[in-house]
Amino acid sequence: MMKGTTSSGVLLTVLLAMGSMSCTVGRGAGTATASGWMTEDLETARLAAESASEARSIERLQAQAQEPERQDTLSREVSQLGADFLTRAYRWSADLADSGQLGPRFDGAAWSDGPLLGLSDPEPQQTPSDKESDKEKQATDNTGTNPVNFTYDVRFIAEMSELDGGGSLGTGTFELRAPLGRDIANLRGQGSGNLAYDLGARFAVRFRGRYSTLSVPNMGAGPFDVSQVSGIGDFDMRFLAIAYSSGPVVIATGLEAFFDTASNPALGAGTTSLGPQVFFGFPGLLGGGSLFVPGYQYVFDIAGEGADVRQSRIDLYFVWMLAQGKNWLIANPQIILDHENSKEVATIEAEFGYMIAQSVGASTYVRPGFGLGEGKPYSWNLEVGLKFVWR
Repeated sequence: MMKGTTSSGVLLTVLLAMGSMSCTVGRGAGTATASGWMTEDLETARLAAESASEARSIERLQAQAQEPERQDTLSREVSQLGADFLTRAYRWSADLADSGQLGPRFDGAAWSDGPLLGLSDPEPQQTPSDKESDKEKQATDNTGTNPVNFTYDVRFIAEMSELDGGGSLGTGTFELRAPLGRDIANLRGQGSGNLAYDLGARFAVRFRGRYSTLSVPNMGAGPFDVSQVSGIGDFDMRFLAIAYSSGPVVIATGLEAFFDTASNPALGAGTTSLGPQVFFGFPGLLGGGSLFVPGYQYVFDIAGEGADVRQSRIDLYFVWMLAQGKNWLIANPQIILDHENSKEVATIEAEFGYMIAQSVGASTYVRPGFGLGEGKPYSWNLEVGLKFVWR
């Protein structure tokens, strides 16, 4: 802006000087007067030209003074771009190394993932580190909701049922689950890689003992006239083994034994039975934090004076973890095919549980349910429990 103004001033001064000279000569003024005016005008033009030259020099010096600042700014920007480029390149190469890929995919027209080109990052894929993270989550799962994640598990359960034929049954259950051999490894301070410890990841046992109170109304008596009997109920024990585990599928097989241990025939089945079983685990099948475990068990009696038993039990077990594993929701329908009496009944139960103290594996839950079909085991049922889970 300064440069343009100075040049215009010089040109205007020169034109005024020339015009003044022409006017003076045209009026026939004396030679001495004209020469004086001309000299004065030329001096003015010279001074204006020098002023313009100085102004241009000042601008040039100012531009030179500002040039290092621009160079420094540009240098810093280039350095920052280079650092960003190297950082993104390092992360990208590390991701490729972890996932086992050789490079970005090329679809014939453009790179499908181009973090080096400033494009959007590729969609996340499950890498070995992600799978390790899944294993770590399973290793720290203290909810006791995964039947194929073997842990030490102690449960205290209170249950109240209204029976189909009338009356009610209250049952207190003590349940213990344990991975086989793990306690020996723990006492020795040995972890994964030890035979006893690794056996505990494949084999587990469960024991349940019951104390029951049966209340039955007396026929023809008042509503509060009931017959009641209490005592030890039937015990059962289950041996379970992981037969197959690969990727998202787990297959477990087991054998469950039901013992005729009731102190009163009214509190038990009156027979000793066996129940081989198989079930499949599909983690994540119904979304993140979910587990689907369908199972089949065939129960038959081998001793006792009670009624003959031949049953097929189809169990559908759904789990959804909530609040990052602090709560959970379970839906558990079961179909019972009574081959001995040609009957089909079902039970449907739902469970909501939450962790009391995750660090020590303490949790509690409530589990209501109801029965369907003639000869169902109960009309409705309500179960509450307290669990302690550890490794």
